[in-house]
Amino acid sequence: MIGDYPFYYFWDFDVNHRVTNEGRGQQSVFGVQVTRGQDPAIAVTPTDLGKQYMPSLKQWTTNRAVEIGVLEQNNFEFESYSDNGTHTDPVAYRTDDMEGWFINFHTSCCGTAIPGNEQVATEFAELMANRFATEAQSVSPTGKVSVVWGELKSQR
Repeated sequence: MIGDYPFYYFWDFDVNHRVTNEGRGQQSVFGVQVTRGQDPAIAVTPTDLGKQYMPSLKQWTTNRAVEIGVLEQNNFEFESYSDNGTHTDPVAYRTDDMEGWFINFHTSCCGTAIPGNEQVATEFAELMANRFATEAQSVSPTGKVSVVWGELKSQR
């Protein structure tokens, strides 16, 4: 998730329309509001995990960081990649009932200077390659058909 609040907009099925209300979308998904606006914006510094998984990650300023205390109080599993001891961004977190990780990555708004697209893309690629690709598994070719997709489509 790159941008502003996670789930800033959400659909309220009871009234059948989109709702814009910052933290309520997070509460619908995670059961708690993990991100709050910080005004003024705060500086966060790469953690040891951040340096390990994203060597190009640098100190930056965010105003949509995740509150570490909220994650801890609600028993989230999380990995902080850059923080100030109270707030973290980037951060990956999940609850017991989530099958994967939610990644809050350079979330900010309202004129706060985020790193440029090339820097953000580099950091995200490093995180995927160095942290999450290690969980990926190769597909065994045994019992599988080896064919180019275009050839398979042309055989219909």
